[in-house]
Amino acid sequence: MKVKLVIFDFNRTLLNHDTQRENVGATELLKEIKENKIDICIVSRKEAGNIDREKLLYQQDYIRYVNKIYFTKGNISKKSNYKKAMQSMECLPSETLVVGDYLMKDIKPAIELGCITVWFKKGKFASETPAITGIYPTDTVEELIDLLKLIK
Repeated sequence: MKVKLVIFDFNRTLLNHDTQRENVGATELLKEIKENKIDICIVSRKEAGNIDREKLLYQQDYIRYVNKIYFTKGNISKKSNYKKAMQSMECLPSETLVVGDYLMKDIKPAIELGCITVWFKKGKFASETPAITGIYPTDTVEELIDLLKLIK
């Protein structure tokens, strides 16, 4: 597969929700992706409860590797922001890899667009398996750094 763009979910994928710090390997992964001349976008909900995700995102070390960030408000589908990211980076769905921890809200909209998908099976939504949800990602990883094997 020739990937030109990787779109990441932020909360619970790049960010450990419980510690409010990056998930293990996030900075290393984004650096490697960028060194492979692949564009990176982040799509996330702007706020959750009393947490300002935008402010939190800009505090992360890996932000320097990100081309663009798109925020959704409330429970609006991420699909429109996935489209915006692909258009801005001039990529087709078949050249776009979407990574998220939540099959229903991260992976399903990407599948509907025809993107390559990777489920980050860790944390709160790890028990909501494809067999339960009926949503089948292209691949699954339990550690972020394992994405490199899929991209190279």
